[in-house]
Amino acid sequence: MKKIIYFALFILLSSFYSCETDFDVNADWKDITTVYCMLNKGDTAHYVKVNKAFLGNASAYEMAQHSDSFNYASANVYLIEFKKSTGDWLITRTLNCEKTTEILKDSGLFANDNNILYKTTAILNSSTDNTKYKYQLVVEIPDKEKVWSETEVFDNKIITPEHPLSNIQLHDKSPSMLEWRSITNARLYDINLRFYYYEITTTDTTVKYIDWAVATVQTSNLIGGEKLKVFFTGTSFFSNLSNKINKNDNNVIKRISKEKPFEITFLIGDDNLYTYMQVTAPSEGISQEKPAFTNINNGYGLFCARASSFYNNNNNGIKINTNKTLDSLHMGSLTSDLKFVTKNETTLYWLQHPD
Repeated sequence: MKKIIYFALFILLSSFYSCETDFDVNADWKDITTVYCMLNKGDTAHYVKVNKAFLGNASAYEMAQHSDSFNYASANVYLIEFKKSTGDWLITRTLNCEKTTEILKDSGLFANDNNILYKTTAILNSSTDNTKYKYQLVVEIPDKEKVWSETEVFDNKIITPEHPLSNIQLHDKSPSMLEWRSITNARLYDINLRFYYYEITTTDTTVKYIDWAVATVQTSNLIGGEKLKVFFTGTSFFSNLSNKINKNDNNVIKRISKEKPFEITFLIGDDNLYTYMQVTAPSEGISQEKPAFTNINNGYGLFCARASSFYNNNNNGIKINTNKTLDSLHMGSLTSDLKFVTKNETTLYWLQHPD
């Protein structure tokens, strides 16, 4: 089952280092609930991470090795769906999130023996021009005040560029441009270009791909309809290939670009996600003190919406420019050691192996 899972960096201590400059190490202990969840309508499963901040007599590094230091013994986690066509918001559904440990946590500072998440596989609704939907996340811990937050959910609709992009030329003197209109409530766009190619070894031919994070674009408003654009520059693209393709694999005889090798993916975030990323980004300059951000009531953390969309020229594929781009793949200073074949050999291979 397809699971596109988004967590923010969720485990505890880093969120609290700079919350207060006058922190009293001898203050009375307070149980603080931390909650992280990103809803994406396109996901087949939605996960909520719930933890607690901890204090004790032992070293924090020592306590971090015990999962009961940051896991609650029990929690009731659910989503409440609200709908509004006219008038007030009305509750339409309650979606219970079941406790699961099906996703293993990587090893590191914190214990990974009991990675507790809360999961629902419900299909979410997204707002339209006439009908609005929002979701309230509720976390109930015995003997604690209710923890909650709200967000709307994006529709994973296909984003259509202002001008059809049938091919991409990766040349710094005349780069290709992608231009599109923002959608309502979207603040952040991560643009990713996926490049497919054939890898021919001594025993087999396989189709592989490399992802290139082109740019992150932010909108100036949440109304929608704002014109946004990015440029695909050759130096960044070829440098990305050089860094990600194993040039020392002796089993590879040659590599050949597909005729329609490109797909463009949009990862879209709301205003809360944008603010969280800005606040938690590494500090620049002498001062390292940063404000804390949370949109969780009676707790800390993040509850927000993401969406994903892609463009591949109406399923016709986005072609590679056959003039300068293929020449650069074969003999450019950044990619000449990656075993991409000449332009003529590439076009001959396309005739024999059409997409």
